[in-house]
Amino acid sequence: MKKSLLLSFCVLAGISFGQSFTAANEYINSDTQQMYLVDSAAPSLATVAGAGANWDYSAYLKMQNPLRTYQITNNTNTALFPNANKIVSVQGILSTYINSSASNRSSDGFEFTDAALGTVRANFSAGDNMNIMDYDFVLNDNSTDIFSGVLTGNGVINPACSGTSTSTFDAIGTLKLSATVTKTNVQRHHLYTELNGTSILGPVILKINQFEYYDFTTSKLPLFSYTNLKIVLNGSQATNLNFVLNTVDPISFVGINDEISKNAFSIYPNPANEELTISGDLTGNENISITDLSGKKVLFSLSDNKINISKLNAGIYFLNIEKDGQVSQEKFVKK
Repeated sequence: MKKSLLLSFCVLAGISFGQSFTAANEYINSDTQQMYLVDSAAPSLATVAGAGANWDYSAYLKMQNPLRTYQITNNTNTALFPNANKIVSVQGILSTYINSSASNRSSDGFEFTDAALGTVRANFSAGDNMNIMDYDFVLNDNSTDIFSGVLTGNGVINPACSGTSTSTFDAIGTLKLSATVTKTNVQRHHLYTELNGTSILGPVILKINQFEYYDFTTSKLPLFSYTNLKIVLNGSQATNLNFVLNTVDPISFVGINDEISKNAFSIYPNPANEELTISGDLTGNENISITDLSGKKVLFSLSDNKINISKLNAGIYFLNIEKDGQVSQEKFVKK
């Protein structure tokens, strides 16, 4: 492992107590919270950095099926991730395997489901975890790392991969979460990870760009997070998804009721390959659609109880039935 740690001491005099990432505010197993999936068009605000930053996400609405559980659990997957002592998981999006100690936080790898590559898993080599931060991590600290490991997924023919990462405590400022909720003295952590491997289609590059906002006076978990995930296959972008999560309940999209009705239907088979069948009382006045994990509609204006999904890429989707302002939703897996 090659790493460099660049420390900016010139700002320390202006940082008050608690405005740093330390072992004392490291998240612990059993920490959990509900977050709301926000419009994926929300920007990263990457350039709004430094002391006194102002971030405004109050205008961005929540998606259908917005609730996601953000939780920290014990690592029970020690066969695949032996060097991690906890899992940081965002329901239906991303699981990261973390090793934290009194002096450091590092990553043993991560996994997620992609429409093109199926279940994607990155395992970093023993003794070569991806360094995230060394404590204490204060404003403008910047840590870079070079590491190696194994990348697996559908079509990956050479699992050996190499990676680089940059971790920065890049800002302290004011975060507007909604029209009525604004937080001050919020700390932002920026983590950029890039992995290079080989697939049957040629070189594969996986990029994860993540910004997390913290107020350690109220929680060790983030108030807000922005994650962009890109996969480039043989020079062409195959995946570009934004996952934006807010602890404050934003307003809904116009026409979508805040309360998701209790499902009056079911779907089968699940997982499915060619066709989904809807079991329930459909009158023909419903608006039926299929959305991906980011909330983007991939099939819509559907009118039959049998739906051809053969052209969808493998991955996780939601079937939505809207009627009279109420939405019922079922998750399914396309094989």
